[in-house]
Order: sequence, then C-alpha cells, then structure tokens
Amino acid sequence: MKHKTDLVFIVREALDHAWEGWNLPPEWEERAKEYCRAVNIVVSGGFNPKRIRRFEQLGVPADSYA
Repeated sequence: MKHKTDLVFIVREALDHAWEGWNLPPEWEERAKEYCRAVNIVVSGGFNPKRIRRFEQLGVPADSYA
C-alpha cells in the first residue's frame, strides 16, 4: 500500500464484490449486489478541510469524514 488513500479503494472494491462469495440463490444476487454497493465508507483520523479536498481530488470513494 503506497498511500493511505489506497486502503479506502481496497475496502470499496471488497465491499462491492463481497456478495460474490455468498452462497445465494440467483434471484437474490441483484439485491445482494445493491446492498453491498450501498454500504457507506466513513474515514477518520486527522481530517481537516485541506485533507478532505485532497481525498476528493483523488476520487477516493469515501462517503463522509470524521
């Protein structure tokens, strides 16, 4: 992991595809996919306006900052 932002991308990717490892009937797959993609990511730890702008400029898939 080169940057702290990488972790957020890794988490988003894992969440978006988590449903693929679940043993679901085919008729539940679309709903499971939507559920996983709807999970929000909150990042925390020393966020100030400058750091938030940096994350936003990089397109980091964070939904909120704490």
